[in-house]
This record gives sequence, C-alpha cells and structure tokens, in this order.
Amino acid sequence: MLQSFFHRISRLFPSNRSFFIDARDGQKYRTVKIGEQEWMAENLNFRTDHSKSFSMDPKNRAGYGRLYTWADAVEACPEGWHMPSEEEYKELLEDVGGVAVAGKVLKSRQGWLEKGNGWNFFSFKALPLGRVDDDGHQEPFGIVANFWTSTAFESAAYNTEYAYRLSLTYRRDNAVIDIVEKNALMSVRCVRDKVPAK
Repeated sequence: MLQSFFHRISRLFPSNRSFFIDARDGQKYRTVKIGEQEWMAENLNFRTDHSKSFSMDPKNRAGYGRLYTWADAVEACPEGWHMPSEEEYKELLEDVGGVAVAGKVLKSRQGWLEKGNGWNFFSFKALPLGRVDDDGHQEPFGIVANFWTSTAFESAAYNTEYAYRLSLTYRRDNAVIDIVEKNALMSVRCVRDKVPAK
C-alpha cells in the first residue's frame, strides 16, 4: 500500500528531471527537483587531487562517481552548486516522506545486497558505494550509501575531526544522519544554489 502511494506521488512530477553539464570536464549529470531543492541525481565524479575511483569494472561505474575526503568534498561541486549542509539533507528527508521511509524511497532499484534495493521514487538513485577509511579499509560494495554534508561536528571531547553524513543501508528503510571522521573517503551529491529572492 505504501509503495503504491509513493508510485502515485512520484508520477505527479515527471518534468522535475533534467540534466546539467559540468563545464570543468564536460561530464553530464542527471538532476531532479525534490521539494524546493534541485539535486544531482548521480554521485559527483569530478577528479580532484585526493579523490578515489571505486575499484570496480569501469563499464559498471556510471553514476557511482568518486569518493572524497571532507576537505576535498567541500570544494568539489561545480559553480552554481554546493555540497549540502546537514539542514539541507534534513529538508530532503522531510520532502520524501520522513526519516523512517527515506532510505527506501531514495535508494536505487538495484545494486544493494540481500534484497536491500530501494524504490527510487524520486529519481535520486542513491547507490551503495560505501566508504574508505583513513587506514585504507574499504566497505564492500552493496551495503551502504554515504554522502558528505558540509556541516562539521565541533566538540572538544574528540581529538579527531568529524563531519556529518547522510547514511542509507541495505538492511533498513530509514535514513540516518550521524558523524564520521573527515579523512574518510565518501560520495558527494551536489545541490543547486538557491537564487536569492529579489
């Protein structure tokens, strides 16, 4: 019943899908309007000095993009776009029905382990690329999608620097915003800058 409801909702917005070409390298990205925000519907794939390409067959990499440290990620989005803040991700989760169902409706329809695929109702197509820790450990493909936010976590209680991320996993239908070390490598989704009201 819930799936049928979201199918009806998603079909109301067929014109909200578009494309953007990054002038820096000519790469073309699908985009989608969700609520008042316009998102890249693919992971950022712009090469930076410290980004990493996931170790998989190049023929299967379309849309998976590259992995970035937080410091690299905050500068990686093209002009007119930016890495979303924690609050902007919270707005996205609210727009797609709330935290409890956000994972299910944002995850891609294939690529996740153990029937953990999503419904992709809003064409966001979150892909389970995982992350690479600073010690080089790489999460297996198909388990989790991690997206950096631009919001740093400030606390004198920690020696390591942290930032907030959005996390979707194959085992759960919900979405989680928590913290992770800034030197980890994770995916980036860019959101379009809002034009100030005149």
